[in-house]
Amino acid sequence: MVAGAVDYMTYKAKAKGEPIDIVYPQEGTVVSPRPAAILKSTKHEANAKAFIDYLLSDSAQKLVSDAALLPGRTDIKAENRANLEEIPLLKTDWAWMGEHGAEVTDKFTKLLK
Repeated sequence: MVAGAVDYMTYKAKAKGEPIDIVYPQEGTVVSPRPAAILKSTKHEANAKAFIDYLLSDSAQKLVSDAALLPGRTDIKAENRANLEEIPLLKTDWAWMGEHGAEVTDKFTKLLK
């Protein structure tokens, strides 16, 4: 059993015939966002904005879906697998996680030693 996996790796293994599948718990799961941002220090702001626009475009979101990743837009659908609105999600406080992530990671890492 794989308790956590990267979606594209699992779907590619499944496509090769490996006996693996993704099961989402009824209680919910956490889908980690893949953020895209423009740094204040960028020297090419126009190009960065154009790239963000491309990332959100129909063609780029279709490429994401075809690569077996969850699209960032709900109007672009993945074929033959779960879409975001079909996955039960746990309520997640991303602001709290941003503020306390280093502390929690440190505690977790100490448990593993």
